[in-house]
Amino acid sequence: MAEHDGFTTLVTTDKRMAAEQPHAPIAIIAVDNNSVRGLLAAVSTIADAIRSTLPGENCLVPVPRVRR
Repeated sequence: MAEHDGFTTLVTTDKRMAAEQPHAPIAIIAVDNNSVRGLLAAVSTIADAIRSTLPGENCLVPVPRVRR
């Protein structure tokens, strides 16, 4: 559905998704933490992964654990 709507990349917190979708026609980027502070700290790393991961590939982006 995402490919049909023109998306080339999916960012998710589901680290198993890439294994469950081995022939996905879009890039799957999983982040290993969904805390807002951690995601904000990792924005540039996530953006780099979006730019460099090709359709059909997958990538795991480590997101720092940021304390309050």
